[in-house]
Formats: sequence, structure tokens, C-alpha cells
Amino acid sequence: MRTGWSSAGRDRRIASFRFRVEAPIEALRGRGHPVEVFDPASAHLYDVVVFCKRYSPDDLALARAVRDRGGRVILDLCDNHFHNPLDLPKYRQAREEIRAMAELAHAVVCSTAALATVVETETGGAVQPLVIGDTIEPLNLAAPSRPVPSEPLRLTWFGSHGSPNAVSGVGDLALIRDELETLAAETPTVLTVCSNSREKYDACVAGFGLPTRYVEWSLERFPAVLAATDAALLPISVNPFTACKTHNRLTTALYAGVPVLASTIDSYREFAPFCRLDDWSAGLQALVDQPARERERARAARPYIERRWTMQTLAPRWEAALGLPTPKAARDAWRDVKLHGRLDAVARSAVTGWVAAPGRPDLPLQVALDCDGDIVALAFADQPREDLRRAGLDQACGFSLPIPPARRRARRMTVRVLEAEWVVGMDPILRDEEGPWRTWRPAAGDTRWDVSEVIAAQERLLADFTQMRRERDVAARRVSRAFLQASDARPDRVETARPSLLRDLLRAGWDDQDTAP
Repeated sequence: MRTGWSSAGRDRRIASFRFRVEAPIEALRGRGHPVEVFDPASAHLYDVVVFCKRYSPDDLALARAVRDRGGRVILDLCDNHFHNPLDLPKYRQAREEIRAMAELAHAVVCSTAALATVVETETGGAVQPLVIGDTIEPLNLAAPSRPVPSEPLRLTWFGSHGSPNAVSGVGDLALIRDELETLAAETPTVLTVCSNSREKYDACVAGFGLPTRYVEWSLERFPAVLAATDAALLPISVNPFTACKTHNRLTTALYAGVPVLASTIDSYREFAPFCRLDDWSAGLQALVDQPARERERARAARPYIERRWTMQTLAPRWEAALGLPTPKAARDAWRDVKLHGRLDAVARSAVTGWVAAPGRPDLPLQVALDCDGDIVALAFADQPREDLRRAGLDQACGFSLPIPPARRRARRMTVRVLEAEWVVGMDPILRDEEGPWRTWRPAAGDTRWDVSEVIAAQERLLADFTQMRRERDVAARRVSRAFLQASDARPDRVETARPSLLRDLLRAGWDDQDTAP
């Protein structure tokens, strides 16, 4: 399927072009898909057109033409341009145009969950976007230099100078001016601002009571600036615009091993173990007192980021959103991976369950909810599950997939693992004309049962436990060892507890389904 990615320009200095156009195009090409920056001369040849922050009347007309000839339209948003506290005409117009394009598109992709919530609200629930975050940006970065006690503490703020529709950018440094000046009174400190407006720097920062300097941001200059800092500072004036921002500034610094102090927004929360959020006074002092520990905290983020936020992980999400097939090579890579999982519940608003690869806990497992042939929700299967932990499965592997209001009358739902194409629970969820959601097992002669009966069905599997495969036997032995340790090795106590443990294991939905060949 030929795909054209339409953007406002091809300026690599613009973060949205690098993160939301260039990176996915390169990744999808590497997986064998014919993807390119949109060429108007070839508009009639595209099977899929992605509109990245494009929603003008001309874009809307093009989108209608693509739909009319059977093509697929995707709208990608990475900023909350609905937020318009100053009632600016440009943003009033943008609000109406975004709504029109979002309702026309086959799918809307947002860069953060917070932005997806805004889009859903603004469209009255008619649109529930998929969330595909920004990838990490690989920089040609020299190893960050270690702080030298005899030299000033080097702090850096970097980013765009601001936006006309919200308080943001360089001016956010005023939020921590007192803490910076207090630190500088005790410890020699220099603050570097790497941005795209000298005027904004002069107006907002130059008068601070500590040495500051301005560096004009560029792709070529920024890596050296980041390598020469002791910590990145990312204070944020939290408002509906900034609350929807992605983690890209935070992860750019962490991936380079640079300590980060930041304000809390939704996209930053998952990185809390690797940085300091809303901890300005203590965090700044820790840079002076324990610089090695702060750098070690930042360096620990790299494996986590590589697991979740590289294009290797995000490309399957883009394939799902665009309706592109999973490449054979990607499917083959999962051929020998043993997957286990169950659907726990199918409620009015969400499908919940779990999926794990016990032999490959390093793999990031992602699941997609398919409603009548369309992907309508994506999620990592990485939520903690206490019931599974008690049953001997330590891997955090739960998930919850929201069912869009417009899709709650769908006739068929399927939850599958991205790339592996493995269906969680093996079977689709079908809906009778007026009845509740039910699961279907073809091997049982088209027998249907309510999802509420799953626990009872799993209880009956206790009688067949000895026939389960090796993975289940391993889990059972792990359970027995845990009880031996917990009961001071008294066999009478272990035998009493064992059936209850195995029942817990099955209640959690332990399954022996393998990846399909």
C-alpha cells in the first residue's frame, strides 16, 4: 500500500517534522512499505495519506478526494491547538478545521494520551484517537563530561521559545528563578538557554541573579550543548496546551545520560524513576552534593527508553494505525515466542486482560483492539497484576483497551498482539443482534458463552492440569517452591495450599496457546 505523508514543510529544524514525519517514514520504509513524503503530483496514486498537523480547507478537500476513491485518511496531531484562551482568530479557525478533518479521517493519531482526551472531548466523543508517542532522537553526542568540582555547575534549558496560544517556552524559567538564585548564592552556577529567540531570552532570563548565556539552537550545535551540561532543567507552566506535550525533550536528555529536573506533565510521569519531577530545591542541591548518583539515575533510563520508545517499537503501531500489513520478517521473528494470555472482561467501555511471553520478558508486548476490521485502540501490556504475581507470573503484563463510544455496537472485536498477529484468548468477541458480548470457540461447534463464565470454565481445567505444556509445569513448580519457603517446608501445609494456588493460576487465565506458525 503506497503511503504519502503530508506535512507543512520539510524543515528538519521543526521537531514535529523529525518526530512525526521523517522518523516513521524511515522506519516503515525499513520494514518494506512504500512510504514517502506526500507528492501532490502523485496524489491519485496513494492508498493512504497521513495529514500531519494539516487540516486547512485544501487539506480537507484532498482528504475527501482520497476517501471518495477508496483511500485511507489519517490525521496526526501533536499539539493542542484547541486551546485558545486569548480567542485568537487563527486558533478559532484551527479548532473548526481540526474537528472537520478528525471526523472525516478513518483514524486520528495523537502524540500523547492527554491530547487524545482533548480531541475526544472536542468532537463530542465521535473520535477516539490512537496514541503513538514520539520516538527517541538519536544524536551524535560525545560522552557527557563529568562535573568538575572547581568549575561552576552547568545547567541547561532547551526548547522552543514559546507559543502564542499559551504560556510556555523560555518564560517558564521564571517558575524556578528563586531556586536558581538561591543555589547560585552558595554554588557557582551558569545557566545556558538553547532556543530560537534571543529576544525572548533577553526579556525573560537575562536579568536573573546568576550568570546566563544564550545559544541559538541548531541541529548541529545542540549535541555539543547537551554534552557539556551537568543537568537539563525543564520547568513547565502547566496549562491545557503544555499538558498535552510529549516527552521528547525529557527523553532526549535522559537518553544521553544527562540528569533532568522537570515539572510534572502526563507524558513525563512514566520517567519519574529516572529524573526528578517537581523537586527543584532538593534536586538542584543533589546535583552539587551527589552528582554521580544523579547521573546514574539518568543513565538507568536508557534501557527503558530503548524498550518502549525507539521506532522498532513504534513502527508496528504506525502500521496498525495506517492499516498496513505486518511484514513477513516481523511475523517470523515471533514464530518461536511462546505467548500466554486471557481476556478478563468485556465491559461497555473497555476490554481488559493480560498477555505475557514468560520465556522472553525483554520483549515489549503491545496489543491492539480491532472492531469490525478497524484498529481502534493500542496499549502496552505492562500493567502490574497482583493476581498473576500471586500465581507465579512476575511479569507486569496487564492491559486495558478503551472501546470508543461509536464502536460499542460493533459486531466483532479482536484483541491481538502487534507483529505476532496472535489473538489474545484465541477467539474473537462476537455480539448478537441485541445480546451481550460473547466469546466464540469454533472448535466447540460454534458454542458461545458469556465472558462472566470464563472463570468457571478455567476452574474445570484443574482436572486436566497434568496435561498442560512445559511452560505451565514450570509455573507450577515455581508456585510450589514459593509455598515451601513460606510454610517452613512443612509438607502438610504445602499440600493444603497447593490446590488453592493452582486455582489462582487458572483464575488469572494461564493459557498454553503458542504463536501461530
